[in-house]
Amino acid sequence: MRRWVMREFTFEDALRLISRMRGMYGKKFVDQWAGVDPQEIAYAMTECLSGLSVQELQAGFDRMKTSVFCPSIPEFRAWCEAASPYLTENEAWLQAVKFDHGNGTTSISSLAKQAYEMVRINKSQYVDANKQNFYAFRDCYLRLVAEAKTRGFKDEVIPAPPQIEYKAVPISKPKFPQISPEAKAWIDQRAKELEEKGLSVIRALMQATQEYSAESKEAV
Repeated sequence: MRRWVMREFTFEDALRLISRMRGMYGKKFVDQWAGVDPQEIAYAMTECLSGLSVQELQAGFDRMKTSVFCPSIPEFRAWCEAASPYLTENEAWLQAVKFDHGNGTTSISSLAKQAYEMVRINKSQYVDANKQNFYAFRDCYLRLVAEAKTRGFKDEVIPAPPQIEYKAVPISKPKFPQISPEAKAWIDQRAKELEEKGLSVIRALMQATQEYSAESKEAV
């Protein structure tokens, strides 16, 4: 597994980046930063570019080789993060929201899930109208990403659990034996006789059917 090692972005690193930008972009760099002290630029870079890994910084340097315009400091960081194996805090938050709404049935990155579980107090109230949960999630997630970079491990996706497909099983109707016309006539006649003796219609029909069934078995 490829290791993404984080290193501290120092003031000296910022000065070297300024020198590289000035050499590559010339007048464009001068016009963009006209009137700004180089030390102020360096301090801003130190603050904005902290937490990036060696590979991410290299991605930003490589992008400079093909870009025709001089990037601002946030734009340069975006170039660096484009090669990152980690989601941004906004991307991770969207995954957490989808994971929450789907009751855990969607895929989510390992770090996003850890941050989600750290800030979830009441699951039904995790995603609310205000931004309090997002800010709590963001702080937890960025800390987890920084720790992962320090350890040199990249994030991994936890796949969605397999969906169980339920198929309706047709209910078979009970099969009743077919009664011949002769048998039906015999049962009807016998049921009338039993009714005349005082049995109810249903009781007479049941007894007549039983008698016919018994006689049929004896005949066999």
